[in-house]
Amino acid sequence: MNPKAYSYIRFSSPEQSRGDSQRRQREAAAKYAEEHSLDLVLDNDYQFFDSGISAYTGKNVTDEGKLRRFYDYVKSGKIETGSYLLVESLDRLSREDVLIALPRFIDLLNEGVNVVTLADNIVYSKGADVPQLIMSIVHMARAHHESKLKGERVSKAWRKKQDYARETNVPLGNVCPYWLEFIDGEYVVNEEKAKVVQNIFKMTIDGYGQTSIVKHLNSNGVQVFGSVKRNKSGLWGNSSIAKILSNRSVLGEYQPMIHEQSKRRPNGSSIENYYPAIITQDMFYSASYARNQRRVGKVTNQTKNFNVWSKLIVCSKCRSPMHLVNKGRPPKGFKYLRCFASAKGACSVKLIRLEIAELAFREVLAMFNSLPLVKDNEKEARNKIMTLKWRISSLYKDLERFQEMMMVAPSITLSNAAAAKEEELHLCEAELERQNSELAKSTIFNKSDFFDRLDLESYEGRSAANLYLRNLGVQVRAGVNTLDHFFVAITDVKKPTAHFAIWIGEDLQPKFTPLSEAMTVNVINQGVLSNTRMVKTLKRQLPELLEATEGNGRGTITVDIDGLPEIEWVSNDMVKAKLLKSLGLDAKK
Repeated sequence: MNPKAYSYIRFSSPEQSRGDSQRRQREAAAKYAEEHSLDLVLDNDYQFFDSGISAYTGKNVTDEGKLRRFYDYVKSGKIETGSYLLVESLDRLSREDVLIALPRFIDLLNEGVNVVTLADNIVYSKGADVPQLIMSIVHMARAHHESKLKGERVSKAWRKKQDYARETNVPLGNVCPYWLEFIDGEYVVNEEKAKVVQNIFKMTIDGYGQTSIVKHLNSNGVQVFGSVKRNKSGLWGNSSIAKILSNRSVLGEYQPMIHEQSKRRPNGSSIENYYPAIITQDMFYSASYARNQRRVGKVTNQTKNFNVWSKLIVCSKCRSPMHLVNKGRPPKGFKYLRCFASAKGACSVKLIRLEIAELAFREVLAMFNSLPLVKDNEKEARNKIMTLKWRISSLYKDLERFQEMMMVAPSITLSNAAAAKEEELHLCEAELERQNSELAKSTIFNKSDFFDRLDLESYEGRSAANLYLRNLGVQVRAGVNTLDHFFVAITDVKKPTAHFAIWIGEDLQPKFTPLSEAMTVNVINQGVLSNTRMVKTLKRQLPELLEATEGNGRGTITVDIDGLPEIEWVSNDMVKAKLLKSLGLDAKK
């Protein structure tokens, strides 16, 4: 029985694939096998062919390459001892540094595989003599040196092109983002692809995660960017969406990159207004901010209606997160919020019915004066704030990067670029302060009108409301006592400071306990004082209110809540005028 032979074919460049390289290597392997009485295995599972895979970076021996599969077959015994591996030359196996390539080559020989280089008909076998090993080292060293020189020449030429592009803004050619085309010496927007990119950014701002966007694009048959070779499935994936959302080319920027020690790094600062922009800066930074909020909160579970309490609510007893659960099947089944620890038997707090939780959510929005959710102009202001926050964060990162580059290679260009970034940073910080000041003036006086215009039905509306409260740093503690459900909103998670409590019983009528002067003002503005319980500490701050509530004939009901001050009933609507006066407010408001 003749020994078996296996052919390994590799080339790294597209030009070689269009040329004669593959046919030449196949014919040489078949001819050698025939002349030396070897059985060349042609089964599909034993075809080892790497197209467009670099041996200089070692990708052909990673999971991306077929050579890795050959090595695995040898280790597992699927390829027998005494078999032959036919390659055109040793540089087809590796162009890595000799200290990396040689041990792998010797391991292969020690496994009993004979390696034949077809270009010179040399057979390398186990127990090879010293001259033969020296010859293999020489071949490997030469291959690595050639690839290194070629890489340096290409890199140097590419740097010159990049420097010329920086000085003149002249297009580099067909190398451009997928949504652009190089026509008659300039970059032109492909409107169809640009609309896809714009829709990806819009959906991200609306609260959709990468998985939801991927499903939307694939279910609607939107053609994926890139060639079939790069994406054999022809489908969108999470990584594709992430790359687009983080690609500043959508703003018209071009960031020259270079390879150093097998790593890509920026070559100087980015070139602005190099490409046609297809996304505004406000849209880019709003999407970046929304993505960051999802990452920080680890919001990945997508439901049709979006859980408005996601990453906002914890158990009042053990501080564990609360999650949405279903109990029973429709139409009799109900949805609840359940403490994560109680599901494990580690907390005794009861479930909270979702209808009560949703009612409380509306009240939390009202107490935090969430008018931007219903006013178009204030929505724009909120989006502007999101944009400014992310832009400021990005500018700080840019300045850190410039500082690192200046330490390595100081230049006037980098210094000027850093100065421009610093000036932009100061302007953004001033504008953020102004926008926050303007937004702080929003006050809800007509709560019914606010609820009528509030969108908590659509996915986008619920996501926007959730993100609004998370932007404010709101956290809500929720639990159930013998009479009521209660929700306590706090805003400083590290040093919790209670602002108010919402009490909702079986009658679904919310009652309020303001725990700060600001929230007391909101209770007055929204006309719900008759359903309000006041705290003694606030009464001491407002002597006239204390005087008015004493002797009202209703007595005092004390309720103990973990971590909160003692609370008393106040249900006398007659105190409203005196309370307004004591707070220095106009009663007519």
